Amino acid sequence: MASTESRHPYYPLMDAMRYVLAICIIVSHFFTLNNYGSPLTLVSYYFVAGFFAIAGFVVYPTFERSDSLLKYIRRRARHILPPYFFIVLICAVGFAFISSLSLREYFTSPELYKYLAANLTFLNWLHPSLPGVFDTPQFATDSVNPSLWTMKVDWCLYLSVPLVFGIIRRLRLNRIWVVISLIIFSILYRLGFVMLYIETQKEIYDILARQFFGQMAYFYSGMLIYFYRKEIEKRLSILTIAAGILFILAITVIPFGNIVVCPAALSMLILGISLIKSTDSRWRHRYNFSFEMYLFRAPVIQLAIFFGIGSLPRWQNFAIIFLATIIVSILYKYAFLYLKSLKKA
Repeated sequence: MASTESRHPYYPLMDAMRYVLAICIIVSHFFTLNNYGSPLTLVSYYFVAGFFAIAGFVVYPTFERSDSLLKYIRRRARHILPPYFFIVLICAVGFAFISSLSLREYFTSPELYKYLAANLTFLNWLHPSLPGVFDTPQFATDSVNPSLWTMKVDWCLYLSVPLVFGIIRRLRLNRIWVVISLIIFSILYRLGFVMLYIETQKEIYDILARQFFGQMAYFYSGMLIYFYRKEIEKRLSILTIAAGILFILAITVIPFGNIVVCPAALSMLILGISLIKSTDSRWRHRYNFSFEMYLFRAPVIQLAIFFGIGSLPRWQNFAIIFLATIIVSILYKYAFLYLKSLKKA
């Protein structure tokens, strides 16, 4: 798998963009879970899609640098699994103390083990709630962490890379045309299910539209930008501005532009900003805790509602939630890195 093509320079603003997207998602879900209502919630999907586009850009060189499939999977697992399993397990244990059930009832409830089985296997949608937790009227949802639905999509996207490029090499196909074909397929898939949802109003079609095949367009658009990054960097300003304008038109004016046009426009906008040259290394990926912010934010918001912080003025409520999310994310990240350094010592 190893290839010199994968050795591209570090882009500090790409890690900075991860923070921007994570913060936007925190703001969006702050309004959603508190039942405040905000136009920002209408575009929250695109913040998540932005992460998929960045993933497509960075995962391909990771795949190319890996000497084996197992090594590739290990690299992805080291990044995703520790914080993911941590938040699933800490909520399962810690939220026993805020459940309406007694500790005995809680830990003997089949609902707890259904939650653990579903979430530890990336099937959050099967059982997103814990027994007696967040099930009173002040909560918009009893889901412990609504954001976990994206984890199974992440893994499917990561695992699709060795499959797709294994087929490309075996059949000697043109990788550009294969990637473009996957993007078109993904757009048609999502468009089909969205139209079914509009016609029938059955929620299952809306859910299916957001799943793995519907997100491939963003992931592989990011990968396509990686392939052409050198040419793009020569015209970075004009392409990024054009992508921004096209994205706005796609979500406001162009019919079904949010499905057909957004994968290319949003991916180019986010990665165009990310590719701006910078020597600043403060956002270095090793210390980047934006993924932890993404994973931890929803339980923090739900806990704030539970403890009545939502009764405070909105800006105070948000300030507490935001700072709590940052603190928890930093504590986890640096504790993890410290333990990792002890293991190597």
